[in-house]
Amino acid sequence: MSSPSFTISGTWIGALLATLLAVLVSGTAMVILPDSFLHQPSDDPDAYVLIAHQLRNTGTYSRKAGIPTAYRPPGYTLAIAPWCKDERPNVRGIAFLHLFSAGLTAGLTVLWGASLGLGRWAWFAGLLAAIDPLLARQSTLIMSESFFTLLFIGAIYLLTLGSEVGRSKWWLFLSGVLWGLAALTRPVAIIVLASISLGAFFSGKTKAWFLTALIALLTMLPWAIRNQSALGRPIFTTTHGGYTLWLGQNPVFYREVAAGRNSTWPKESFDDWTANNLASTKGMSEIEQDAYFSREAMTWMTDHPGHAAHSILFHLRSLWSISPRGETNGFGVAVTIYYFMLLLGVVIVGLRYLPRLFCWPGWIITFAMLSFTAVHAIYWSDMRMRAPLVPVLAVLIAGGCSTFARRKTREIKLADDTLLDD
Repeated sequence: MSSPSFTISGTWIGALLATLLAVLVSGTAMVILPDSFLHQPSDDPDAYVLIAHQLRNTGTYSRKAGIPTAYRPPGYTLAIAPWCKDERPNVRGIAFLHLFSAGLTAGLTVLWGASLGLGRWAWFAGLLAAIDPLLARQSTLIMSESFFTLLFIGAIYLLTLGSEVGRSKWWLFLSGVLWGLAALTRPVAIIVLASISLGAFFSGKTKAWFLTALIALLTMLPWAIRNQSALGRPIFTTTHGGYTLWLGQNPVFYREVAAGRNSTWPKESFDDWTANNLASTKGMSEIEQDAYFSREAMTWMTDHPGHAAHSILFHLRSLWSISPRGETNGFGVAVTIYYFMLLLGVVIVGLRYLPRLFCWPGWIITFAMLSFTAVHAIYWSDMRMRAPLVPVLAVLIAGGCSTFARRKTREIKLADDTLLDD
């Protein structure tokens, strides 16, 4: 139950303030960071601009003209396509999309926290989401994290609303659409939604989850139909998964980084590894390459279980690291201090919310964190992979603060009542 003095209007004011703050923080990062796409408009690390440009000019979702691809999921590519008519994208348009995503993410974090009964502490959750350096950093790059995080938190919030007794099923319908769009942006979303089914089962929310999952799959269906037509197989996500698995589970990475002295993969070694991959897959179709990389990774993991376990532990450390790899400047130090304090807050305060993580809708928080961690323990991982969990962690910490504050309030009230009785 939320505090009686915390009205709906207060919730929306908090959401608005968090939205404005997030826009300010992300906008500032875009301007001051030298490798921001505002200053480096040609930087396209994941080829989203390339594919969007091909789509705009040839009508084909491809990396090379006339050759269809499913190497990258379509969600973020379609979102930036309006500004990719030229090879050099319209960075103002992409900046608008990222600022919109950052702002709405923080605002939805407040609304989700309020729906969980956090009262005024929902504002604090929104504050944490708004100022998070990881989200702010990713908003400066032409990568999918900012847009995906918006879809992800929106899907979670609407699932929470729609599963409440007496709520319209339209909330679940909209949640399913957002889950589908999120999975078409980063496939990990469909793993999260699948894992939440366990929490739904334990809490008697199976029907709500099933409706949401069904709508999510229907949302993804047009992409699968397109892939059947263009590539000969109904791929619901991407043909990139095999490579990502091989990237995180291979002997060179193990030798150079996981079991070596390097914190990052040396460029020369990585380039040699990439050249060998190109030679090994020459003449293969995109689907064949995906299958080849998956087999190579699984074979290496099976043949070297100890090395694979070592790599998994390295990925876990990377995912939940408080220090960005390769950042030794002032920004890196600031980020390290911030995340040290944040994770300390999770341990000291957030765990007070622990009992509520094993009932609905707290199961959503539990399985979101577990499934993200499980996926990125095996696949390639680094600190930025956890960016979509920032609103989840923010709500967890705010929930702990709310629980602590209520206990203190009850203790004070009990003490006052005792004094009056005396």
